[in-house]
Amino acid sequence: MLERPTVVEVTAEGPLGTPQSTQRASKTLLLVPGQDVLGEGVLLEIHGLTVTLHAPTPNDRLSVDSGF
Repeated sequence: MLERPTVVEVTAEGPLGTPQSTQRASKTLLLVPGQDVLGEGVLLEIHGLTVTLHAPTPNDRLSVDSGF
């Protein structure tokens, strides 16, 4: 429980499964005892899209009935 106004930094990193694509977002805000964080609350945006290709591999041959 807060006893006095406190500056905090909220941080998020992701995606965790692909370290080479990791991005970080943070926001610093002042929390005041007895006051709610109004509006949307704390909103962090991490931009990007990670695509992992599992199949087919470069040397695979595909046929019509292979499901790809």
